[in-house]
Amino acid sequence: GGVRGPPARPGMPWGRGRRPAAAATKSGVAGAMVTTTMGASDRMASLLDRFGRNVRGISVPVPGLVEHVEAADLDSPELRKLVESYVRPLLEQGADTIVLGSTHYVFLRQLIAEVAGQDVTIVDTGEAVARQLERVLDERDLVAPQDVKAKERVWTSGDHAETERVWSAPLGRNVGVAKLTE
Repeated sequence: GGVRGPPARPGMPWGRGRRPAAAATKSGVAGAMVTTTMGASDRMASLLDRFGRNVRGISVPVPGLVEHVEAADLDSPELRKLVESYVRPLLEQGADTIVLGSTHYVFLRQLIAEVAGQDVTIVDTGEAVARQLERVLDERDLVAPQDVKAKERVWTSGDHAETERVWSAPLGRNVGVAKLTE
């Protein structure tokens, strides 16, 4: 992973976790667990370059985690070993704060926290992503009135049973999935 420093643009996973990570770190080292694509991108390097004068940002690409989440594997021994292999280098470099740089990783938050230990703060970008979505929906006048009952609908063109399993397991409840017709 790259080691760099200073502020990120809003809209990027590391950008959304930057301020909370900078505020949470006591060691001055914050790590980010990012997708392989994000970790290899010039945009990630640019974000880390602008992280902050007093905080060093460490980006670690974590291939395989998204696939485990999408396969509804949230606690297997194989997954734990994988998470340990990604968290250990962050801790060895002094990180006391870890930013979850993908909305998939929120489903692994508990496992990552267990592996990292109680002295490490985990920063989840999901809440910031939800706030940004709310702003965009509001700007475009797409927010439903308060009295409208929300409905959750999921469609798939793939395997119906597998899609139900993948959606239901991380959410901890049964999610109905409909077959997408052409």
